[in-house]
Amino acid sequence: MPTSPHDPKIYVAFHMGCPHRYLAPHSLEAFKQQRARVPEYVLGRIVFIESARATPDDNPFNVPVGVEYYTLTVESIVRR
Repeated sequence: MPTSPHDPKIYVAFHMGCPHRYLAPHSLEAFKQQRARVPEYVLGRIVFIESARATPDDNPFNVPVGVEYYTLTVESIVRR
């Protein structure tokens, strides 16, 4: 789901007990190409997880500095 109606580029992943999971920008682009617009939500299968720690200079998801976050590469599970 998008984190804010004002910033449609950041999607948070809902997963019980696993905070700070976000959709990878390249996955969002793939979903946008399927629909020719920014999707209201994404339903997919996680195929790759990359971890990073937020720094003052590198914090693409605006989490508190020092927090570990995860970028998820996702493939669509909805077939058209």
